[in-house]
Amino acid sequence: KQKPYPTQTNMKMMVRALQGELNGVYGDPTGAITKARTKLNSTGLSFHIDPAAIRMAVQNEDSYTTALNFGGQPLGDAPDTDSSDDFAAREIGVVGELPYEKTLPATDVVFTFSHEGTGVKVNVDIV
Repeated sequence: KQKPYPTQTNMKMMVRALQGELNGVYGDPTGAITKARTKLNSTGLSFHIDPAAIRMAVQNEDSYTTALNFGGQPLGDAPDTDSSDDFAAREIGVVGELPYEKTLPATDVVFTFSHEGTGVKVNVDIV
């Protein structure tokens, strides 16, 4: 049965759906990525958007890499560098059980950009 949230087996499919949302050429790639992330959020998956870093990557036809997370929590064995999450990590969930986000593999989302006509084509991959 298909689950509306990510599992180890369907996570790549969910990120491929993100690529489908980004299919096309955009005048504002940051806005396009933000809209696509909004749809991905319905699965619990998300990622940080740094508009300045995205603009720089677009300008240089470079890549923008960011960590995928579940409900704002890092996946798998990825380090949790946000100290504001410390309380939630201790107090939310079932005591003695591994939090759900830790059952998913640590994953980065990589956006690459290429100029096409007057816009920018956005490609996404997970690593």
